[in-house]
Amino acid sequence: MKIRPLLSSLLLGIALVLPTQSAIADSGSSHEWAGPDRERWVFAYAGRLSRDRMVRILTRLEASFEDSEYYSGGFGWHLGTSWEHLRWEAEVQAGRHSGDQDHWEFVGVIVARWTRFPWDNYLDTSFAFGEGQSYATNSPVSEQRKGTQRLLNYLLVEVSVTVPGTQNFDVFTRLHHRSAVFGLYGGASGGSNVVGIGTRYRF
Repeated sequence: MKIRPLLSSLLLGIALVLPTQSAIADSGSSHEWAGPDRERWVFAYAGRLSRDRMVRILTRLEASFEDSEYYSGGFGWHLGTSWEHLRWEAEVQAGRHSGDQDHWEFVGVIVARWTRFPWDNYLDTSFAFGEGQSYATNSPVSEQRKGTQRLLNYLLVEVSVTVPGTQNFDVFTRLHHRSAVFGLYGGASGGSNVVGIGTRYRF
């Protein structure tokens, strides 16, 4: 089965929380990413393992899925801001794979988040890219065909929107990617992709 998860899941979340046009006009933009009261957050994320490569998922905005789910939660904090609209963040997460895979995964990642888009007065949006490390408690089944190990490189690609009418709730769709970076990690070449949606609360 193929769907377009990066668009459809985000649009579904928007449709559930989108207010009327008058409410938008009254509240204005909730663009508070760089505010001093938005320094930390917690989040929850759920997705499915995809058999497709990262490039295909990102360029075609579609994915074919395996019988494997991933559920995670984590904590993040603001490190600094460049050029007013580029935020630097750190995030740690712990997640559980179930289905065809059965192991825990722990991630630490540095995130660059661009927070300014022309439509922010109507729907406050951000785009994020993260680079870090992922540690699996067992060798992931999906990565074994090409060779893998427990510690691999980690990338995230995310589109997030602030829930209209609020300043501290976000919904997002994220690509969660483990990779050996063409053999950089112990000569392995395996990798995996999870596509999913999540929610974040800032405080």
